[in-house]
Amino acid sequence: MTLEKASRVAEKVLAELRPFCLRAEIAGSIRRKKPFVKDVEIVAIRNLARAFQLSVYLNGLGFVKGKPIGKYCQRILPSGIKLDVFFAEPELWGNI
Repeated sequence: MTLEKASRVAEKVLAELRPFCLRAEIAGSIRRKKPFVKDVEIVAIRNLARAFQLSVYLNGLGFVKGKPIGKYCQRILPSGIKLDVFFAEPELWGNI
């Protein structure tokens, strides 16, 4: 998909994820501004007080692999676009 379309999708997902996270940002090929993008990648730091709600949100999407309590999970958005979510610890934010 085009960068423009991917950016719109990523911003929507990011807005939906942010209430459950201490920090969340767009990553991958969208962040690098590649002209064509295969998937949406988000890096996030979970808000442990909202971890259950985060799991409910992610598990409500089409399952591919991983659990919202792990370091990585992959889901399919209702539009059919693949979503990769990478979870970081606050002290390792810059590494991921």
